[in-house]
Amino acid sequence: METQFFEDGNIATLGVESLPCQKVLTYQLNGIGDLPKVKVKDTLLDAILDSIYSSVFHQVLPIGSVKIKSIQHLNKPMSLAEGSNQSGYQNHLAVKVKETSLSIKRFMKNAEQESMSAADRRLEAFKIKQSFLEINQYFQSHERFVLFINRSLANCAQQFAFCFVHRITHGNINNDALSIEGRWQNNNTSSFHNDFAENSFTSSSLNEQKDVALSLFLRWVCYYNSFNNTKIETSELSQYFYAIYNKYLEYYVVSVLGVSPDELPLNTLARAELTSGLIKLYQHNASELDIAKFITQILSDIKQQGSASYKLLNSAITSENQHYTPSSIITKWAIIGLRKVYFNALFQNNNIRQSLAIFLSKRKLDQVLELSNHYEDCAAWLFEAKDSSVHTVIFSNKSY
Repeated sequence: METQFFEDGNIATLGVESLPCQKVLTYQLNGIGDLPKVKVKDTLLDAILDSIYSSVFHQVLPIGSVKIKSIQHLNKPMSLAEGSNQSGYQNHLAVKVKETSLSIKRFMKNAEQESMSAADRRLEAFKIKQSFLEINQYFQSHERFVLFINRSLANCAQQFAFCFVHRITHGNINNDALSIEGRWQNNNTSSFHNDFAENSFTSSSLNEQKDVALSLFLRWVCYYNSFNNTKIETSELSQYFYAIYNKYLEYYVVSVLGVSPDELPLNTLARAELTSGLIKLYQHNASELDIAKFITQILSDIKQQGSASYKLLNSAITSENQHYTPSSIITKWAIIGLRKVYFNALFQNNNIRQSLAIFLSKRKLDQVLELSNHYEDCAAWLFEAKDSSVHTVIFSNKSY
């Protein structure tokens, strides 16, 4: 499952002593290490699911995801009961080979301290101390560390604002779900949602993931303060995060209508009105149909002077780079906006998981890579990373 991402900064290549995985050159074997309570291996199904979402998130999310370079199938079942020829590959063991990354987990104590032996607690304390020694050496000053935290929080604010607008969840935000730069990892519980009423998914769960991410970074700062005897104000960092998040929310909200965020001026009343309307819509756990109605209603008001959509159209028409008629602009927006609503179901976790389970039960590993590439192409088309004129297979009636 090889994917292409942007390059990591040097911060991701600190000494091997502080990594929770076995480091090999600029890569790491996920879960292979001497830390207590580390899950050593994944099932092949979960590993491939993580790889697919990591690839999709590269196409979709503004900050992206930690790159999974390959998956090593160990051809060994999780238990003897799953070792029969009829069980397929889905519960076989696998090791993910991914780019070296540091998660916030490396700087915090394990939550299960009471179940750990004294030796494991001493080893963990040594690892945490080593991590802070290395990061202090890297940053050289507390001011540079604060600047890095600000950048990471801005990255998280941008990522989670985008995800709120497009109804994307990680599914399990914890101290091992985010790199210290704010990129997502361990994505096998992630999902896209086109219907808030489905699977008990609500807008509150969509909104809460940013709060959990913020709390993790603030805990890291508290650990840093304790280790270095500094007094970095977490309340100021929190205020900064929410201010940036709200700005990004206004920036991305127009993309629900199919409008490119860069196509319109920032800090306009139209953006503020649309943001308020979308938040109210999501608070009522909107269905797929509700969201589609919201888009069509906004666009149908486009000729009504003073409406948010009228102001948006005015901005688009007067843009220097815009050479289309008002009718064609509205049509383009409607197509792009509505296709995201209806095609989001393709990327729901259960749908991808079921498709993979079918292939793995039949031991067709060669077709799993093909399926992964289709998801990546579809994500690029759906979120306009790839020009719409490029031919992309969205549906196929091919029988596997």
